[in-house]
Amino acid sequence: PPALFAVCKVDPMNTGESIDHWVQPVGDSSRYFAIRVTDEKGGREAVIGLGFREREEAEDFTQCIINYQNAITRERMERASEMVNQ
Repeated sequence: PPALFAVCKVDPMNTGESIDHWVQPVGDSSRYFAIRVTDEKGGREAVIGLGFREREEAEDFTQCIINYQNAITRERMERASEMVNQ
């Protein structure tokens, strides 16, 4: 089986970074993205391009990112509300 080349762990709850730190749409196309990946062994980072042939697939990917971002926002708001209510 092929070996894992790199990992893109999108974890804004633990790092404080926005999702744009890991995944950014390319300005002149809705089908291409810049993804920040990490070599977990060496800790090195690189930005690679990710492209979709079909616009619908790119829209699905974008919607997944939006849904994840919304879930993170809701979780942060719930945590903040719990802290206020304590």
